[in-house]
Amino acid sequence: MALYLAALISFGYVGQQRLLESLQEQELLGVEKQANAIAHFLNQQQNVLDQLSENQQIKAYLTKRSLGMYPHPAPGDGLQEIAKAFEQLRDSETQHGLPVFSKIAFVANNGHVLLEVGGTDTVDVRQTYSVHEIRTPGNAARIRRTREGALLVFTSAIMHKDKPAAYLAAEVDGAAMLRPFLRLSGTAFDRHDTALLDQQDRVVVAQASNDWAARHKAAQESHETLFSAEVPDTPFRVVDLPHTANALSLIH
Repeated sequence: MALYLAALISFGYVGQQRLLESLQEQELLGVEKQANAIAHFLNQQQNVLDQLSENQQIKAYLTKRSLGMYPHPAPGDGLQEIAKAFEQLRDSETQHGLPVFSKIAFVANNGHVLLEVGGTDTVDVRQTYSVHEIRTPGNAARIRRTREGALLVFTSAIMHKDKPAAYLAAEVDGAAMLRPFLRLSGTAFDRHDTALLDQQDRVVVAQASNDWAARHKAAQESHETLFSAEVPDTPFRVVDLPHTANALSLIH
């Protein structure tokens, strides 16, 4: 009889462990789904900016500028038409009911901003001679951190006579655009501690507004289960800190 009871307890324990493992597998699949959705979104925005870099009005402006026609950019020299193209793009590219690009800039190779739209109610087409922080345009979103939060910065080189002549830089509000991707439906776990991290494990955006970094540190120190998935073709990863106790209550 004792052996029989022991066998029942053993089988029950094994069954619970297998169920927990199954729940964990489901959770990992959910995190991977989030990572893939973010990768798709980032790739989509890069493609949009790459297409804008082929704008014929931009090409025409660079051709005339190379001939010395626009030594000092001013209204009426072609920038107004480019500004309209930027505004049209901001109006047409939306996500979660908001414009994807909070700001789009047309930047010369020397870092001088030729045109910038977004962030204000008016379009300023004057040469500001402010130096843009990004020196090498590339096809991977970079992070610029501000007091308000992290901004994703996309860049795309503009070619003229087969050489890079300028580039576009576009900013995306990380919290507004990416947080909804971290709210995808979960499994048995109570998922309120999910975040997108950079290569240095710094938070780009967290699902909740609480101190995710402190929660992450505490979870690591107590050896809690966490789930992680790389965001394909980016330096980012999604990390989920599930409340395991909620899942365990389902199997008792």
